[in-house]
Amino acid sequence: MKEYQLIQFHKKELKGAEAKEVQDWIGHSPENEAYYEDVIQIWEAAANAAVFGNIKDHTGSAKKINTNRSYGLYRWMQYAAMFIVALATGYYLYNMSVNPKIEYAEFTNTQGSNQMILADGSTVTLKDSSKLVYAKEFKGKNRFVKLEGTAFFEITKNPEKPFIIESNQAKIEVLGTSFLVDNKDNTTKVSVNTGKVKLSNKEKKEAIILKKGEEGLLDGNHVEKLKAFDPNKLSWKTGVFDFNNIELAKALNLLNDYYKKPITIKLNQRIDRRLTAYFDREDQQTILETLEYSIGLKIEDKGKYFELSMIE
Repeated sequence: MKEYQLIQFHKKELKGAEAKEVQDWIGHSPENEAYYEDVIQIWEAAANAAVFGNIKDHTGSAKKINTNRSYGLYRWMQYAAMFIVALATGYYLYNMSVNPKIEYAEFTNTQGSNQMILADGSTVTLKDSSKLVYAKEFKGKNRFVKLEGTAFFEITKNPEKPFIIESNQAKIEVLGTSFLVDNKDNTTKVSVNTGKVKLSNKEKKEAIILKKGEEGLLDGNHVEKLKAFDPNKLSWKTGVFDFNNIELAKALNLLNDYYKKPITIKLNQRIDRRLTAYFDREDQQTILETLEYSIGLKIEDKGKYFELSMIE
């Protein structure tokens, strides 16, 4: 990305696709965002040095000033700007040496759930239609990934290199733990299974610490802690279902997230039944038998799916 494009973006001179291209580039990684901020800082320092041609009084009219004094001030500001530019450039070169260029890859899961292992040994289980952008090697000061959709993370502990997830407007920081991240529309929900997680908005104006069994929600830029989360939210990944007087339709939705062959209710039938049961990675036939005998339903194998109906 060229420096002049970043400056034009900062000045809001870019529109449409051009603005989106720069915005996507900045948001692609912390390194890009840091470089953008450095460029703008240097540009603003240089621009400030040039604002001396006209000095206006409180009425808004031009005010004559001593030429020799203004020239000396102008030259001094030129040197100051040159110093700032040199200092920022040196900082950027140093930063690049300690934070080498990181190569990123992305993976989109198109069917079922899919587990992947990252370079540090952490595992990420992606739900259907979810995408992860990740570093092929974690070379910098942190371990950065970007998530779209829903995923369960099991992070390898490394106190010297935090694991950072960007998701919608949320920023999630951990050292070593396991948790669920679920994105819907403009909200991000984090459910902690083990350890601790810090959830904040990207601007870091609001942040909360979540512990095991707690859940946090980011809605827009507002962050809040919710009540203890339902462990069935992890069932699509774990295969463990703990149903306590749950509506049958809701139970079927959860089961269908885990098992490949869906269970449906017969068209135009309403089954007002509730289910209390515990399944721990059971085969689907055992679950079907439980539905059939415990709440009195008829089950038919329709080839691509199972159909439930009332016993006439």
